[in-house]
Amino acid sequence: MILTPTDRIVAVLEGVGYRRVSPFQIAGLEFEFPAVFMGDERSLDLVLVADLAFDEPKQLLQRVESVARTLDIVRSKRPLTLVLAGPKPNRDVLEAMSRVCRVLPITAGKAEDADTAVRNSLAILMPLKIPLVSTYVVDPLGQVRVESVEVDSEVAELISSAPRGSESVKTGLHKLLLEKIPSQREEN
Repeated sequence: MILTPTDRIVAVLEGVGYRRVSPFQIAGLEFEFPAVFMGDERSLDLVLVADLAFDEPKQLLQRVESVARTLDIVRSKRPLTLVLAGPKPNRDVLEAMSRVCRVLPITAGKAEDADTAVRNSLAILMPLKIPLVSTYVVDPLGQVRVESVEVDSEVAELISSAPRGSESVKTGLHKLLLEKIPSQREEN
């Protein structure tokens, strides 16, 4: 089965939790787009999907402006995003679209396959993937303790004060400096 650019966009957005809206209506007005998505509680985005291989750029601009105006009228707080597949529109149309919404053209580099191009172009709409903390992550303070076995007792005491917070370290360092640096009174 051959996937269209719109099919790929739909698959990616559904895969990261966007909910497809069909039919798409605002305040009783219905708007026609190949696909429309709403984000979940993490993302309030309203995402319109269009393919310029099938849409006339100026007509698409009118529909996008109509959606933006209607969202303003109903005082919606949802950010509006337009995902554009197909040929890139001329600069004037793209600028006009960018005035009313965020525009994400799907662009493929020479080395990218179509799925990678869609994922890269839609990255701003996707949740961040935070790597899981590994049990092999080094404890930096423990590592300092291990490597500082041969330090004098004052420095060891300073290192051991670190888990109590920065104020504890500052106080310990201040105390250590006062002990090690002779005061001017003693010199006179």
